[in-house]
Amino acid sequence: MVESAGSNPTILRRAFYNSRELRAGWRLLIFIGAVTALISAENFTVARLLPHADDTTLFLIREAVDFLILVFVTWIMGRMERRTIADYGLPWRKMFRTQFWQALCSASRPSRLY
Repeated sequence: MVESAGSNPTILRRAFYNSRELRAGWRLLIFIGAVTALISAENFTVARLLPHADDTTLFLIREAVDFLILVFVTWIMGRMERRTIADYGLPWRKMFRTQFWQALCSASRPSRLY
């Protein structure tokens, strides 16, 4: 019995996609690759643009840009997967509500060592 080409997915298609979307492992690999590439480019660029900056300044700039890179790549992946950033646990509407301030206060207070 001969099946039509449209009804029998190729091996390559089955390796990358499940019945509905790109497989989770490939999505994770794309995410990690994009974040790694952008952070590497950011480190190179910051070192070139701010050659005489002190360690504290470099740390703060890199942390802020790293956060923006993570949000940007998450947004890109969400567009690829037809999801919102809220689906990844970053809801814009609930961003600065009670749990945010509770976590900020508990993270910023000094811990006690005995």
